[in-house]
Amino acid sequence: MFPFSDRAVLRLGEESLLSRVINAGKIAEKLNARMFGLWGCASIMEDGLYAAAKRLKIPLTNGIALTAWSVFEASYRIFQQRQRNLGESVVLILGADDTVGSACARKFAQYAAKVILSGNSDAKISKLRDELEKEGSAAVRIEKDPRYVAAEADLIIASLSVTAIPFDLAKLKQGAVICDVSCVRLFRVVAGNMDGNFVVEAGFIKVPMSVKIGLSPKIILPAALAETILLTLEERFTNYFLSDNINPEKLEEIADIAVQHGFEVWVPQAPLT
Repeated sequence: MFPFSDRAVLRLGEESLLSRVINAGKIAEKLNARMFGLWGCASIMEDGLYAAAKRLKIPLTNGIALTAWSVFEASYRIFQQRQRNLGESVVLILGADDTVGSACARKFAQYAAKVILSGNSDAKISKLRDELEKEGSAAVRIEKDPRYVAAEADLIIASLSVTAIPFDLAKLKQGAVICDVSCVRLFRVVAGNMDGNFVVEAGFIKVPMSVKIGLSPKIILPAALAETILLTLEERFTNYFLSDNINPEKLEEIADIAVQHGFEVWVPQAPLT
């Protein structure tokens, strides 16, 4: 855990962030911890995760699996509540080139009618599109400038690395759902003025009273932290989720583990019945 705000973490260069992650991991090792989890925006590192894993004896997870699952689960429940069919929907993923965005793209490509990828890295986005076209059932396209496709989208996912709203909110499709998991929670301040559109903040997990972690009962935690706790409860002391093994099966696996321990994706607007 770093003494920085999420915005400050985003401004750190990867080398500086990597140094802090390794130092924190070394402290965890001295404390005899058996699992080391990255919390929040520190999870945006990609190549740095491998460097950190090589430098540390303690296993590492970046929490991306449960975070991405929470985005899918939140979106699915909101669509169910609104009696809308995800299978007929267009999904726009902002930040599809970061770890959460690409994991979400793989999951939604199995369910949606069309997935539109937007991000800063042309190479990563192109590679992801090619893989999704082979693996998923949805139509897939790339759009560098999301202003041109925002009006098409039934669901918009703002992933970790997204730092600015890239389109005119007034031009969104009527009834569109925005699932915001960005580090800076871009859409929080505009959620009350969306004229029929809906904003859900994803990436949170409700922990049951039965889990003794030294925190208040039924506390709401970031999914990345909850994933670290779940792996510890399962004694899965291994590097769980790095950027080269992003796949829907990993999301399903951590979701099953969460259910076994009574952890629930926190969507107060669409609670489980």
